[in-house]
Amino acid sequence: MKMILLLISSSLWAQTFSPSHPPIVSLCRSYYQALDKGEKEKILGQIARTPPATPIDVQYDFDLYMRYPQPMTRAAVMGSLSLLKAPNHELASVFLGYLSHKDPQILMFAIQGAFQLRSQQALPLIEKIAKSKFKFSSPEQATLPRDKQMWAAHYEALDALALWQGEKAFKLIVDRAEEAPSVARILAVRFWDKTIPLMVDWSKSGSAAKRAMADEAAATDISISVLEKSYDAMLAIVENNKLPNGLRHQLAIKVGICASEAQIKDLIQKYRTLTDDNERTMFETALFASRSHQVIPILVHYAKTNPDPVRRMNARLELKELMDPAQYRSFLKWVAKNDLDSENRKEASQELSLSGGD
Repeated sequence: MKMILLLISSSLWAQTFSPSHPPIVSLCRSYYQALDKGEKEKILGQIARTPPATPIDVQYDFDLYMRYPQPMTRAAVMGSLSLLKAPNHELASVFLGYLSHKDPQILMFAIQGAFQLRSQQALPLIEKIAKSKFKFSSPEQATLPRDKQMWAAHYEALDALALWQGEKAFKLIVDRAEEAPSVARILAVRFWDKTIPLMVDWSKSGSAAKRAMADEAAATDISISVLEKSYDAMLAIVENNKLPNGLRHQLAIKVGICASEAQIKDLIQKYRTLTDDNERTMFETALFASRSHQVIPILVHYAKTNPDPVRRMNARLELKELMDPAQYRSFLKWVAKNDLDSENRKEASQELSLSGGD
């Protein structure tokens, strides 16, 4: 591997470029020469916004990626590759060559580029990686760095297929998720609507792996625009007390995040009719996640009456973001005088003092 990099590096630096040379070449050379940390970070930002335009650009991106394996540098290179546009057969052939390597770090680079260019020649090679079985159920179980890297490359191959092939790749990803539950996050991000009913089935399964899949999928961050379309389906799960609380809790958060003001009003009305503590907790989770001003009275009551001092403190911090300054100072005075926990009273008093309250 070191020999490959050395040959690539020396051949690249031997090139002479005109003033109109490709920008990635110039940016990478500037990065190598820069000494100031701030200047290096600025150049990485430029690299992340610049797609490679020629094979020599790709080679410079690759050289930077392999020479500096730090997260910020690699993120910049991947950002650069993410801007590639298909078709470009000349560039695709370069990534096809990288896919022939067994080094998982090189494969990660190659998968990203080949996917962005939708290289049909590269597709069978990416499918081969995706279809292979995971040696470990999570990267944490691997002891060797190479095995951890291969796990990540395998994951990226599956994610690329999800975007590239859509529904055709769905069953394969489900199969791999049964071996490595966090792969269910790909299902959640790429096929949220189709994954919701599966999460319900998985959460009730006697299989620990499937229950873990449900947990992973439910905890995945999903865009608000996607969540909004599945609001009713998620709320039905939150309201179903026959389902595991873990699944209901995660979906309650998502319900709150995507709820409209009208939907929050409905949630508050339902909440006020509940008498069971567990059911009230589910709705509180949704309401507090909404960050809506409509929830302030419920949050104030929670911050004053919840038996857990840590939860009362967390509620106070949420109210700080939702209330106007005068309203929040008035609430702080109450906490400083009445909260049952001495530490909460002390923190509220200190905050009042710093804010100029009496």
